[in-house]
Amino acid sequence: FRILERHQWKGMDFATQAESIRKLTEKYNVEYIGIDATGLGVGVFQLVRSFYPAARDIRYTPEMKTAMVLKAKDVIRRGCLE
Repeated sequence: FRILERHQWKGMDFATQAESIRKLTEKYNVEYIGIDATGLGVGVFQLVRSFYPAARDIRYTPEMKTAMVLKAKDVIRRGCLE
């Protein structure tokens, strides 16, 4: 796994977040976009879907969040994160 860029988008409105994502789709050969559509994220998802129709909404459960944390810890522990 490799981190190409890191962003913090706290306090940004839906349109600004979606526009930031659009710019990333122009910069990179994006094959998949998954957006947390739980709660407020649904607004960003709807806007992104207008320019990237293949975007997928993800509705996280507590079990899914736990699994993600455990997977991330394992990836980091094994030194598989660049």
